[in-house]
Amino acid sequence: MIYSANKKELLDYLLMLGLIGANTHTMMLHREINKDVVCKGNVELENEIINLEVRIEWEDNAYKVIGFRAELVCIPTLEHTVSQGMDTAMLEQRISEVNWKQVSKEELLEDKISAIITDVQFLQLNGSGHAQEVMEMLMLKYWEAAPVSEVAVFPNRGNYITSVVMDLNGDLNDLDILRINNLLHGRSLVQFDFSNTDLFARNYIIKLENGLLTRYPDFNVSFCLQQLPFAALPPNDILKRLLCGQREAVELIVDGTAKNAFIEMDGQHSRIAIYDTDGQEVDLASINKPKQQSQEPLNKKDRGRKKGL
Repeated sequence: MIYSANKKELLDYLLMLGLIGANTHTMMLHREINKDVVCKGNVELENEIINLEVRIEWEDNAYKVIGFRAELVCIPTLEHTVSQGMDTAMLEQRISEVNWKQVSKEELLEDKISAIITDVQFLQLNGSGHAQEVMEMLMLKYWEAAPVSEVAVFPNRGNYITSVVMDLNGDLNDLDILRINNLLHGRSLVQFDFSNTDLFARNYIIKLENGLLTRYPDFNVSFCLQQLPFAALPPNDILKRLLCGQREAVELIVDGTAKNAFIEMDGQHSRIAIYDTDGQEVDLASINKPKQQSQEPLNKKDRGRKKGL
């Protein structure tokens, strides 16, 4: 928990972590806070949105923040179709031309905006199964956290979201937006054990698994890194980025040839995991080898986010 009588210092800290945006920071800085306030915002990435929620509590003429909630909304790659005489690719083009977060509830009734909403909801209810899935993804992609989401019949978001609730204590374990993103993607992060009174730090690793935060013992990531056959010296800060949960692009020597790959820290198995250019975990010998094509069609759940990518 963070407890502070200085509102600016608290807001500056939340802004530094990326838990609130610049506009929220400015608004809250010039606003009197004498009751609990919930700050909501989001960070947009490619085909992904991270929704953030932080509660600032007012207590004894000071401000208290216990933690935050983060939610990753990941939209799969769209495979457009034609249904009921409507081309979903053309419909997405119309949707993308509107800044939905700037459209007020009153403006939703304007002809151009209203026509788009009508067409989306028509296909959502009457389109083919594939078209209905595309509409769900378009709504999540463009309408998430926008005023239209409050009036539209929003799809079940459960197949597309991963969430976590984390504490804030004003120390090195407080996650910034980079580490939040990595954690929500199922990657391992190093945390510091401040209860340890020994001269040597005893850190630990956290990972989000099936919606639960799991804790694993620390291991010698630097030693594991040194055992990899890099084609060239890796960047000086690659260890730091791995400890923060980053998946790093590298070149590894396999059978005398440089192969493109990705690596990340795997806290569960105390190792560095290796991935090929398709994001599939592999061992060194099988990097970039041709893969057999699966003949099984994807079902609806398979269209959701691939964990860890």
